Amino acid sequence: MDFIITAATVLTMYYNAINSQKIPFCYNADIEDGVVNRIEVLEEKDQQLTVKMDYNYYYDVEGRLDYKDVRRWNAKRKCWENEVRHVFKYFYNGYNVELCHWNAKENKYDIADEVTLYRAMGTNMTSVRTYRMNEDKSNMRLVSKTIVLEPLEYTLFAEAN
Repeated sequence: MDFIITAATVLTMYYNAINSQKIPFCYNADIEDGVVNRIEVLEEKDQQLTVKMDYNYYYDVEGRLDYKDVRRWNAKRKCWENEVRHVFKYFYNGYNVELCHWNAKENKYDIADEVTLYRAMGTNMTSVRTYRMNEDKSNMRLVSKTIVLEPLEYTLFAEAN
């Protein structure tokens, strides 16, 4: 069973976000040949739009999402500042999402301080486990686990003769 996040998945997430009607944000996407490369988030307040953050998407040679960088707009300095990187790693039965925060002192992303594992456990079942780094950064501990079930009405159990 293949678990991948492709450019089409990112595009679908973008369209779902812009069609949400009860949020005070506007989204401006850089889309080239159906591939979302960047999404800029603006906040609508008092009939004014203010830049808040942006998401930059990077894909591997197979078209899968490789990583996503999140930056916040610093209004005082008038520049983008790195905040977090989501790194996607793919396996035969699922994928991991690693969360790496920006270290301004060292001018680089730190090692992942949180990892979420998505694993197929059957046709309609996925295990989701999240681990978080402990205080002394020596080990990760399990902080949440759940099973996600998909609706069965889309599953073909038998074929008619």
